[in-house]
Amino acid sequence: MRQVTATEARKEFFKLLDAAARGETVVIERGGVPLRLVRGKLPKKKISVDYTKYFHSPVNDADLWTWEWHPSKGLKLIKPSK
Repeated sequence: MRQVTATEARKEFFKLLDAAARGETVVIERGGVPLRLVRGKLPKKKISVDYTKYFHSPVNDADLWTWEWHPSKGLKLIKPSK
C-alpha cells in the first residue's frame, strides 16, 4: 500500500495511476480524509447490446437508410421510401 498527501498525488498522478493499475492500493489523504485508489474488477463476460429493437426496417432496406443532422433537432434517421 502506498500513502501520499493530495499535494504529492498532484505531482505524481500518473505514477499513482500506474501503481493502481498494477494492483497496488494507493491512499491519497486530503485534509485528514483518506481516499483509496484501487483497480476495479473487470467484468467476467462481455456486455452485449441488442440494437435490433431500435430499428424496425426490413434487412433488405438497410443499405437505403440515411441520416440528417439538424442543429436544433439533432441526428435523425431517414427511413427508405417505398
